[in-house]
Amino acid sequence: MPQKKYLFISIAIFLFLSFVLYKSWATEKSCFDRDSVGYDQIACDFVQNNTLTDTHHPSLIPIQPIGYPFFVGLIYKVFGYNYLIVIFIQVLLSILSLYLVFSMANSLFGPQIASISAILCAINLGMLVYAQTFLTESILLLFILLSAERMVNFLKTQKNISILLSGFFLGVSILIKSSALILFFFIPPLLMFYKIPFKKRILATLLFIISFSAPVLAYMEGNRRKYEFFSIAPLKRLNMYYVFLSKVIAQKENISEKEAYSKIPFFDRQNRFDARGWDKAKKLFWQHTTETPFTCLYVWLKNVSKTLFGLFSTQMKIIVSKNFRGGDLSFFREEGDFFKRAISYITKGANSNAVKLIAFLEAFWTVFRYLMVLIAFILLIQMGEFWMAIIFAIVIASLSVITGFDGCCRYRIIFEPLLIILTAIGILASYGWLFGKKVKIHNNLP
Repeated sequence: MPQKKYLFISIAIFLFLSFVLYKSWATEKSCFDRDSVGYDQIACDFVQNNTLTDTHHPSLIPIQPIGYPFFVGLIYKVFGYNYLIVIFIQVLLSILSLYLVFSMANSLFGPQIASISAILCAINLGMLVYAQTFLTESILLLFILLSAERMVNFLKTQKNISILLSGFFLGVSILIKSSALILFFFIPPLLMFYKIPFKKRILATLLFIISFSAPVLAYMEGNRRKYEFFSIAPLKRLNMYYVFLSKVIAQKENISEKEAYSKIPFFDRQNRFDARGWDKAKKLFWQHTTETPFTCLYVWLKNVSKTLFGLFSTQMKIIVSKNFRGGDLSFFREEGDFFKRAISYITKGANSNAVKLIAFLEAFWTVFRYLMVLIAFILLIQMGEFWMAIIFAIVIASLSVITGFDGCCRYRIIFEPLLIILTAIGILASYGWLFGKKVKIHNNLP
């Protein structure tokens, strides 16, 4: 079957499954999670007053960057207050994300890997679920993929416009959510060591830094003028001195996180950017990290494991169940041995046998998928593609490790495409080894 037919089949499957998921909504606002209300309020305020502020505290900077409320607000301005239109557009943009994964996989490893990757995207529960959730993830994923696809194009063609767009798209993603900010510190050094002429390396690195910095610095300057601080968002300190610290205290004192929250001095300044407002919490944070560093490390790694192994079906349960909300379910809050916890984590909150079946299938797929990822890394190393293996490993490791303050499958979505491509490599390689078939897996980059 010609390569493009797999792409069209994948899109058709994604649209069909998206329709099935939409018809399974438990309520008219099943797309709303805990953070959705805040995004919706800021978007509505943008429609009414052309300002992107926290409606309850208009003089304070919103905790999150305002890229997603701006996106939603523009849709409201054009189509009126209709969150179903937002979800419809997110589904369409997720199809574009599917295409970008297909395009990258084809550019890197050829049509067979591209075709398998497209099919895996079409049935990926995370891409399906977050397209129908009033959260940043689907738009954030799109801009990160746009950046990655242009980067791959640059590595193949050395066109300056491609590296400019790659940096710009990654910079815009920071205005939606700063998750990928860490990549800015890895990409320039990697560009400097790539096997192209030295002058092109220098120019590419400078162009990437400039194009990335342009939207980020412009946003920070806007914050300086409005809120007096040259910064992106105040979320980082909140995550460390409140979200993460509460988990450390809960682990250390064997109490609930709710009880631990009450032991943390909360922010006490008017301006959310003012770091002095966290001085008391910061002092408590360093007290715990110096007294019990291994407890902190354990909590951080536990949270990273939530990101790597959490099930997207947990988010799906929020959509298809009336009484299930975000944060209601965690493997580590269940009781019993590992298998009892796993069964409870998989089945809890499921309102039908179909949902339970999907959750069990996803759990099995998660184990199988990481086996395929391991095989893919082994194959890349055997092929002598150390450079490619290192890039994939660095991106996956960095984007997962930074989530240790909390941990959630939601945070995995931004590097899910890399896992999908590696899984496709592992599947094709395993097929060849099992059936003695010749498979073509090669690096198409120069």
